[in-house]
Amino acid sequence: MYSSSYSDDEEELEQYELIRKLDHGRFSVVYEGRHRTTQQLVAIKQIRYGSPATFQREVSALRQLGKTPHVIQLLDSVSTTDYSYLIFEKLDSNLEQILSKSTMLSLSWIKSCVQRILMALKHCHAKKILHRDVKPNNIMFCQSTQELYLIDFGQARALAEKGSANADADMTTQVMNRNYRPPELLMGEKRYNGSIDIWALGCLFSDLLLKQDENATAAPLFSGKTDIDQLAQISALIGCPDEKTNWPGVALLPNFIPIQLLEDQERRSLQDVFPQLDSSGMDLLRQMLTLDPKQRITASKALKHSFFTTEPLPCQENAPSFSSFTRAAKKRKAQIHSPENTTATGTPLPSAPSTTSDKPKGRRIQF
Repeated sequence: MYSSSYSDDEEELEQYELIRKLDHGRFSVVYEGRHRTTQQLVAIKQIRYGSPATFQREVSALRQLGKTPHVIQLLDSVSTTDYSYLIFEKLDSNLEQILSKSTMLSLSWIKSCVQRILMALKHCHAKKILHRDVKPNNIMFCQSTQELYLIDFGQARALAEKGSANADADMTTQVMNRNYRPPELLMGEKRYNGSIDIWALGCLFSDLLLKQDENATAAPLFSGKTDIDQLAQISALIGCPDEKTNWPGVALLPNFIPIQLLEDQERRSLQDVFPQLDSSGMDLLRQMLTLDPKQRITASKALKHSFFTTEPLPCQENAPSFSSFTRAAKKRKAQIHSPENTTATGTPLPSAPSTTSDKPKGRRIQF
């Protein structure tokens, strides 16, 4: 029924009707929509301009990945004079919403969540695709199947094959939300690999672990207001990047700055922050949050870690309930996506008209 081909025909969009606005980002707005013939609910991602780099990256990455476990499936893609559109299966909730709720998370569900994201990243990295924007808002869930999906490949980048003309090409450091950005990007590394996604997942893993405490606040593990502040927070918990002790070659990075903690600055360890985590879980977390990207664990090796074979075993049953945004969710979203924590620029696209009925009627997409 659906075509994954790129189309310039605006009539293609007449197959869909808009219902309501779901969310917006710096470059796009996501609507709930409905296919007129099948009545299937879909998510319609409207991207500004006719063919921006984010649209091209996302379509290219998703086509290359194909039907990959735990990666969102692209149903259709359409381009018009003013906008580009991506059509996806509609999902119910994202991890940011779950973290913002007061519900405590079980370790078995946390294990299942991390395990499934690792599966998605393993397939991405095997295809030489870096996601470059792993964060709670980009992890979606389907309530009926309890399945998890990695979404939003707008910042994805395909690595060139070794020996090719572009194999040693520089890449931008201005990707990923700062709260989940690895130290090598903060210090200007322009030639990186899938280890940046693993660091981001390590931060997300920490976010989930913090929700084992009912009194914990729903805040990221690292939340620096500037790149230097972010590096300082990382250094206070993980250790200061050092050429001799933990990261050979770090001093050669373009923006390397020796970090020295003040005498009165609080020093903590991962064990201090997560005393409830057993030795296998702590080992995996440390390997994911290793300063030296060359020593950071890969997705493939992480999936074989004993953390996933010790009790309690990963279980996606008894997952948190998926409901609409709460006030706390909106507050957390504002914190994570504040201008100082993002790299893109732009203003939100217009929203769909509001409706008052329980089952809102759709409207044709306007051009």
